Amino acid sequence: MARVFAQTGQQDEATECWYQALTLEPNWAKPEEHVKLGNRLWSLGKPDQAITCYRQALQLKPNLLQVYYRLGEILKSQGKMEDAIALYQQAVENNPRNHQAMNYYRQLVDSNPNSSAKDYHQLGQLLRGQSRFKEAIESYQKAIELDPCFKRAYVDLQYTWIESEQLQQLITFYRQCIEREPDFPLAWGNLGDVLTEQGQLEEAISCYQTSAYKKAVASNPNLAEVDWKPKKEHGPDFVIIGAARCGTSSLYMYLSRYPQIMSPHKKELNFFSKYYNQGIDWYLAHFPSITDTPNFLAGEASPNYFDCTESAQRMFQFFPKVKLIVLLRNPVDRAISCYYHNFYHGREKRTLEDALALEKQRLQTLTESELLQTGYRHPNNLLGSLYVYKLKRWMEIFPREQFLIVKSEDFYSNPKIVMSTIIAFLGLSD
Repeated sequence: MARVFAQTGQQDEATECWYQALTLEPNWAKPEEHVKLGNRLWSLGKPDQAITCYRQALQLKPNLLQVYYRLGEILKSQGKMEDAIALYQQAVENNPRNHQAMNYYRQLVDSNPNSSAKDYHQLGQLLRGQSRFKEAIESYQKAIELDPCFKRAYVDLQYTWIESEQLQQLITFYRQCIEREPDFPLAWGNLGDVLTEQGQLEEAISCYQTSAYKKAVASNPNLAEVDWKPKKEHGPDFVIIGAARCGTSSLYMYLSRYPQIMSPHKKELNFFSKYYNQGIDWYLAHFPSITDTPNFLAGEASPNYFDCTESAQRMFQFFPKVKLIVLLRNPVDRAISCYYHNFYHGREKRTLEDALALEKQRLQTLTESELLQTGYRHPNNLLGSLYVYKLKRWMEIFPREQFLIVKSEDFYSNPKIVMSTIIAFLGLSD
């Protein structure tokens, strides 16, 4: 019928027939045909029907960038800003390296007066995935301006590359955050981080101590009535040393929920790998001083320690009795997870196949002895999964009874049972 109308010059009737036919059998047509029909319906003043055609085209072929743009424009014209934002977000996720898609998305979020902290946080994550770190930081800051206690934005700022020229602006920003929310621990901790990068260690240490105190009191208000030592003197009771992409974040989160365990403002302190030259006082400032009493435990989780060739000796020098927790995952799964983690954080631009092939070629040139002495290298997909070489370094220094090695798959499938084992290892009651 549609062809008959078309042959007789009745294009409007033909368009309607094509629409009805493709609504009943959407897979009958190619994506481009859905787009063509959508364009025709849009020109006829039938936006809702055009939307249906465009969405069907995207379902069949998600990388049609111009269709996202046209569909987004229609949704904007209808006042459906949230739907348009969600659509452009989908465009970026389906075209993660396409800067034009990102620019559409960012313009829409910026132009929408109702954009939320969550919208800007999501924008920041996607910008970071394109290695647009400066813009990502600006988006995270906007999220915090809209919601001064938006935790995820503070956390993602901790894991975003900061240019040296941005440090002073971030210091000013965090000071303003503290003026608005003086009891928010993450603001104090993040201020300490950027002060550290500027070499202002004395003030950074003070910020970390304030953050640790406020975090502890927020979780247990009764601690405000207790006399606190001015600074912590003893080391952490436990450290989750690795491996990266094996569930260390989940384990850290679980442990942080126990009332006897107190954690710093962020998961990864990286003192024994990256920040060793800042000094032991800098490290201890991250932990509440009240954890020097028998009633509480302190711990951190820095999976980079597992890869760093110097971390074990450094840690043993200061804290020879510390308990060490290691999570190990199926090495193939870990390697793939590591690649995608770096990809979505803007640190990897190659395909999975190219990244693994390059790393495999490089590793094949190393001897057994060289593998034992090899620390973190980028990419770390395959190297990070060669657990035996890393464990050997650590177990040559620390007694084996101070290790608890957990299979990640057991932790994922039976968290309650595994957590009971970990809590017992730490000397706590479940």
